[in-house]
Amino acid sequence: MGEFSRHEVRKARKPHRCWICGRHIALGESYLYGSGVFDGMWWRDKSHEDCADMHAHHNEGREVDDQCDDYYLDEYRGRWPHAVCRIELRQQLRDMK
Repeated sequence: MGEFSRHEVRKARKPHRCWICGRHIALGESYLYGSGVFDGMWWRDKSHEDCADMHAHHNEGREVDDQCDDYYLDEYRGRWPHAVCRIELRQQLRDMK
């Protein structure tokens, strides 16, 4: 089976969770919906638009998708401040456990 994907901007009719930052996508908020097939497996995800932009920039030129928390937060803070804050909040909440 070939690999493919599609992405589209949607407006949330119910709350969702962003797969990048782990925070909620609020009712009525625009978000990026993606779906497709990779390695023969179907996938789908939802993310804040700014999280998706930051993730795409972070992985530009890489051979594999880097889904770990090594985002260069200080470097990205000026361009994607809300995405960086949500990722830092997730990390702080995880550290409190």
